[in-house]
Amino acid sequence: MRFFAFYIAYSFLWLITLLPLSVLYVFSDLFYFFIYRLLRYRRKVVSENLRFAFPEKPADERSKIEKAFYHHFCDFLFESIKTLHLSKAQFNKRFVFLNPETLNDYHQKKQSVVLVSGHYGNWEWMASAEKYIRHKYLAIYKPLANKQYDRLIKNIRKKHTSVGELVSMNDVYKEILRHIRSNQLIVTWFLGDQSPPKDYPLWINFMNRETPFYKGATMKWSSHHCLMNLKKHLKMKSPLPMLKCWKIP
Repeated sequence: MRFFAFYIAYSFLWLITLLPLSVLYVFSDLFYFFIYRLLRYRRKVVSENLRFAFPEKPADERSKIEKAFYHHFCDFLFESIKTLHLSKAQFNKRFVFLNPETLNDYHQKKQSVVLVSGHYGNWEWMASAEKYIRHKYLAIYKPLANKQYDRLIKNIRKKHTSVGELVSMNDVYKEILRHIRSNQLIVTWFLGDQSPPKDYPLWINFMNRETPFYKGATMKWSSHHCLMNLKKHLKMKSPLPMLKCWKIP
């Protein structure tokens, strides 16, 4: 039953993403109305998180942030599925990498890099940065429980990559060591704001809450890699969303 439900949903998504992005953004606004106004999807959780994070802000300002978040969430979904029908040229226009030389200098030095970013902007389109990068890159991902949807997401992520490789978080250390031992220069790309196990030892105060953080990138690979961070600027609807990276001391 789940198998047929998936292919019905996939067929619908495949057809709807034939439409241009400008039309899909209209669908996004309609979807926003459905999940925010009618379904009220996780509104209590989001509202509570904003209240903890920004206690100094008045309620009406937090409400504006909340609505902006849901608008972005809907845009992200439609932008991501649009990748099914984006050409390579269209896909490569999704971002501008402001300082690729920061990464490529390490390629000249024969040094691999650990790149740490987060679930910000449209991280599914970040693969367009590969045209700027001389290293092979390993994009670390968490497999989905549903095998059909997991395969769909992997196909979307791999569609426009030629030097990138998707690596399950369950295999990350094995794959990094394999490339190190073969003397291959790599960028290992982590989305570092995933939730670690509850018994993880690194807890810090983040937005007025005790929050667990991964610290593996700095501990495990600092002797083999340069550690860097990646920041994304501007909303995805902006004409030129931008990427910038810098070295972490």
